[in-house]
Amino acid sequence: MDTINKTVAMREGRRITFAFKRNSNMRSLTFSVLAITIIVLNIRLASLHAEKITQRNSEAIPTIKHVYEKEGIVEILIPFGYKGKTDSGSKGKVYFIDDYDESESVIADIEVIDEKPCAEGKMVKANVMSKSATIPIAKDINFVRFLNIEEQRQHPMEMKDFETILNKIAVAADLCELNWIKSEDIHRFIQNYQKSKNVSVLNNRLDERRENLRKEDESRFETVKKDIDHSAQEEKLREIIRKFSETYPCSERLGELNRYAESRIEAITKVIAEKRDNSGEIKGVLNDIHEAISERNGEAFCRFLSKENDGFYSRERKIIEEFFKEIQVHNSSFDDINITINGNTARVQYAWSMGFTWNAFPEKKFENKSKISLKVKRTNNGWKIFDAAMTNSNS
Repeated sequence: MDTINKTVAMREGRRITFAFKRNSNMRSLTFSVLAITIIVLNIRLASLHAEKITQRNSEAIPTIKHVYEKEGIVEILIPFGYKGKTDSGSKGKVYFIDDYDESESVIADIEVIDEKPCAEGKMVKANVMSKSATIPIAKDINFVRFLNIEEQRQHPMEMKDFETILNKIAVAADLCELNWIKSEDIHRFIQNYQKSKNVSVLNNRLDERRENLRKEDESRFETVKKDIDHSAQEEKLREIIRKFSETYPCSERLGELNRYAESRIEAITKVIAEKRDNSGEIKGVLNDIHEAISERNGEAFCRFLSKENDGFYSRERKIIEEFFKEIQVHNSSFDDINITINGNTARVQYAWSMGFTWNAFPEKKFENKSKISLKVKRTNNGWKIFDAAMTNSNS
């Protein structure tokens, strides 16, 4: 029995060992395949890069080899196989390639003045006829394209026109000016230089400047909106919009700003109308109060007293009842009315003139002028007085 158990155990051990080795071999095989794949991809990428470089070199492109700033001269290596015209008097253009988007820009116009053979082809000297004010000519970086006879005849002013438009774009003050540059200057440039690589450069610069102007436009829009919010007079609001429209007629936010101002004017007009209506209602209350006093009608007077504060209502009712017992009013008027409305409450100040006789001195007539100050509140039953004060001027 022990022998059988040992045999089974040995077999099981060999099976586990084999399985472990098989799994290890599978992992090693997987890693090997992955490593080989990476190597193949790197080789392929390197091959593609080499093909690209070889292809570019096979184009036999002239490149700048020396720059003589003071003399205004450049030396250009013309490789074997280049088929362009490069003898004395030939004209060409120096190009700069943007590393970001690989766009090409003309940065100089040149004219060949001398040529001599060299180990790699020939070396030519050329005068720099015009050049970019922003991008310098650099050796081993810039390349040259020489113009054929027809191109030399058609495009002698391309560099100058290109620089002029670039400068216009850089200093464009608003979107109006930028739109004019696109519709006039760039359109004319495209017509004159249809094959120019600089068309895309001009359009890119135009888009960049337009984006910057839009950001400035957005900032101005927010500033003017705050001015509109802080203004409570229609005349001032219309002046704000007029100045903005005259200064930035091509603003993309002009229409929205006009609508915003109109909504503000509408709100202000509504508030003014409400205040006018409320002022008329409050003046009507004053008329009714003084009519009640003239008619010695205490109930009519108390109808305008607020009952929210019972102490106030009781006190004022008692005062008016005592007043009617002691005083006989012969005439009553009020003027210098000043009403300040704040939502559903208002402060009312006015001068009250009254001619009267006092029961204690029935033969003597008195004249009195008082300053009245009331606080009133709008309720479902109209305006009610909830506070009152009086200061006598004379008697």
